[in-house]
Amino acid sequence: MTTYIFDHVRPDTLDAYADFVQHQDRGVLRERLADGRLTCEQLCQMHSGRGLEATWVNGPGRIIFPRVWADLPLPGLEALARQLAATASGKRIIVTEDMAPIASAPWEAAGWVLDTHAVMATTELAGRIWPLDPRVQERPVSELLAPDLLGLYAALSAVGTIGDTGETDPAVAVGDDLSDQGKRLFVLMEGEQALGAAILTPHPSGTGIHMLGVRPERRGMGLGRALHAHLLAVAAQTHSRHGGTTDFNNLAMRRIFERNGAVLSEQKQWLTPPR
Repeated sequence: MTTYIFDHVRPDTLDAYADFVQHQDRGVLRERLADGRLTCEQLCQMHSGRGLEATWVNGPGRIIFPRVWADLPLPGLEALARQLAATASGKRIIVTEDMAPIASAPWEAAGWVLDTHAVMATTELAGRIWPLDPRVQERPVSELLAPDLLGLYAALSAVGTIGDTGETDPAVAVGDDLSDQGKRLFVLMEGEQALGAAILTPHPSGTGIHMLGVRPERRGMGLGRALHAHLLAVAAQTHSRHGGTTDFNNLAMRRIFERNGAVLSEQKQWLTPPR
């Protein structure tokens, strides 16, 4: 039976950690440790007889992204899950396919709850044209708390989680967006009613679209695809690539991605800590 050992990075093991997490700039990493933005105690790792098997940063944030060898056996994943359950202080886990195996059973065996299983989508924007929809209005991000949009997201939360956050409380789901004025809010209107909304998030390497939703009673009418295409048209004015996520089982959104030219790629899992 394999023994798994958990410890923290030390100055003499920092290079091995950086190799494992593919951190190319060792100088920046050492600077962050020197000025206190990171501590060695926050850089956690799991060993076996094979060497390093997993690493993660247990910092002040609310989310942990573990990096795990793709061939780590299921008992090793369960050992990691139990260690995180004991030490992560109620944080959520996000497992991304490019950083760790996608396997929910070991996490669930350790008490974690799988609340979202998402698939990533990438769209190349250069050289393509999407239609701008005259029904779509751009509004200040602060209006995410406007009554019509809170009502829209409340209707969405009644039939599932909101966007890619795994939240069901609209005010909580939009909290991070309200603090980032670089994000842009687009709302599909019919008269005075908000039928759908989405947020465009610019990044230096591309742009993201999230919190996209259409009133449940108006789904199946092409509104989601039209809203998504409008945001791609806007994004293409300044960016060459779009990246987004949707629930793995959200076949309707996956069809929108594909019909608007996206390529579905890696998967992600959001895990809620044991109660």
